[in-house]
Amino acid sequence: MAKKKNCVENKRKKNPISKNEMKKKKEKTKECMRKLRESIRNDPQKYEEQKRKERERYYARKKAGKIKGIHEMGNQDQRKVRKSWRERSKKYCLKKKCNKKLEDNTPSTNPVPGPSRDNTICRRPQLEVGKRKRRKNTQHLKNEMNKLKKQLQNAMTRIGKYRQKLHRLKKKQQKFTKEKG
Repeated sequence: MAKKKNCVENKRKKNPISKNEMKKKKEKTKECMRKLRESIRNDPQKYEEQKRKERERYYARKKAGKIKGIHEMGNQDQRKVRKSWRERSKKYCLKKKCNKKLEDNTPSTNPVPGPSRDNTICRRPQLEVGKRKRRKNTQHLKNEMNKLKKQLQNAMTRIGKYRQKLHRLKKKQQKFTKEKG
């Protein structure tokens, strides 16, 4: 038994790789892959080829049943997927908004000629007015929707009330006809 134990220890010691070396190796491979992806992205032909291959791979996996469409999932899975979509779209919108703010706030390196600069200044109030009108319009529509919802709710309660009244009257009438007949 002692010999077997030594053999195992020797095998382990033959190729000792520390955690730091593993991390360095992983970082190196990550960097190489990053450079490769960047070079592919910069070359339009290679990029189109890669996109085509990825599309083919996706369709093959979908045919094999490894990837399901939203309509093929159960209700719970659909909710999860849609939730992730909402989160991603929120993240995307926030990122887009932040980038736009950065672009607006950072001064450009090129000097802007006077007339075009005045045009952009004039346009901004128009944009604000348009936004205000849009907000006012959407608020008006929301109020109208809420009003119509309340009217519908009142009508439904009245229908329920009269239905119940009719039901009671029919019962009374049946009772009355049974007593007479």
